[in-house]
Amino acid sequence: MANQNEEGLMVRGDNALAEIHHVELDTQITTAKAFPRDVALVLEECKAMATMSKEAAQSCQYNLPRAGGIKGDSIRLAEIVASAWGNLRVASRILETTAIEVVAQSVVMDTEKNYMESKEVRRSIVDKNGRRFQDHVVVSTEQAAMSIAKRNAVFGVIPKSFVQEVAEHAKTFLLDGAKTVEERRVAAVEYLDKELGVGEELILKYVKRQSVDDMSMDDCDLLVSVVTSIKSKQATVQSVFYPEKEEPKDGPPKTEVDLEKKLAGDKAKKGTKKQKAADAKANEPYSDEHPPANADAPKGKQGELGDG
Repeated sequence: MANQNEEGLMVRGDNALAEIHHVELDTQITTAKAFPRDVALVLEECKAMATMSKEAAQSCQYNLPRAGGIKGDSIRLAEIVASAWGNLRVASRILETTAIEVVAQSVVMDTEKNYMESKEVRRSIVDKNGRRFQDHVVVSTEQAAMSIAKRNAVFGVIPKSFVQEVAEHAKTFLLDGAKTVEERRVAAVEYLDKELGVGEELILKYVKRQSVDDMSMDDCDLLVSVVTSIKSKQATVQSVFYPEKEEPKDGPPKTEVDLEKKLAGDKAKKGTKKQKAADAKANEPYSDEHPPANADAPKGKQGELGDG
């Protein structure tokens, strides 16, 4: 009887939550229909927020060092257009954290147009040797994955033509208010040195220039977008300016089974190396200075020792 009551309470509880969710959604859709957005006004609001300051305009773009450089519209720009677009439902969460990766999901719904996008993002939490990141790094990776999923979902709902209009306005703002190229060179190098600890030599290596005087305006813009990527945790100083010299051909493990196989293989390799070293030492030719332990014994004695 008690079990039946508990089951009845659970069913009623689930139904109540579903009913609350249904009412909330209906209310938001009704409100959105009653107060539709004015796209022209929204565009002006987005442009105003994107150009409130030089830093705000710079944060609208990111640049990642992978595959020769990946550029795009940042999570900061997604936040700007989402807040001004209005009549949106946005929710992000971690679906799963395994031994080797985190899976984040973000759902964005335009209640005025009754259109929804759901995006998932996977991020590895092991290094190239299969070692799992420390807990605080895993947490940071989860936060970054949710931000990326949110950005992708927002840009999936809001038309790209609208987003690009805001992005181009931010770029124009930066160019119109830009300092001379000489001043921007100095400012970029000083910022990276003081704030991120990246020296001039590493900066020049990254932009592929011989000296600071050779840096162009595009190089300065590239460094600005790289800083944005680092600040938003889409990249790190290590991954940009101190990349690994050699990556394993098969890449990091993709499943937990792959991880176990890799760890077992690494252990076997270490054992093989130790055995080879021991065999090599045993087979080393001896000299007068380092004769074998029974080298001075009479032949008969040696034979007796060997026969024993």
